[in-house]
This record gives sequence, structure tokens and C-alpha cells, in this order.
Amino acid sequence: MRLHKASQLATACGTPLDLHGSIVAALIGMVLAFVAGLAALRWLSSWLESGKWYLFGIYCLAASAVVFYLNHRGY
Repeated sequence: MRLHKASQLATACGTPLDLHGSIVAALIGMVLAFVAGLAALRWLSSWLESGKWYLFGIYCLAASAVVFYLNHRGY
């Protein structure tokens, strides 16, 4: 809805937005994020089922370090 309103506002200002291209890009991103999530879950499940819990711990520590770094940088 916000994208539609922004498109109307931009058209009123004389600089129209490509609403169709934006929606297509968003849908492609959504599908790719879903596929990446499924792949990550299968990978993580295979680690845990084979008893490699230490890899899960390393993954959690690395992920938290990245999040703290990005938070410190202001993202």
C-alpha cells in the first residue's frame, strides 16, 4: 500500500515510479529468501541429526558476532 501511495505521489511530482518492476523485484526476492531459508534449515537439520552440535554452536557465535558488529555500525 505504501508503494502504491509513493507511486501516486511521485507521479504527481512528475517523476513516476515503475510500480510493476518494483513488485516483480519484491516477489523474486521473496521466493529466493524462502528457498534460501529451506536450504539453511535442511543444512542445519543434517548437522543436528548427525550429532554435530558443536557446529551449531559455532554458527550461533558467528551469527551473533555479525549482528553485534552491524548493530555497532548503525545498521
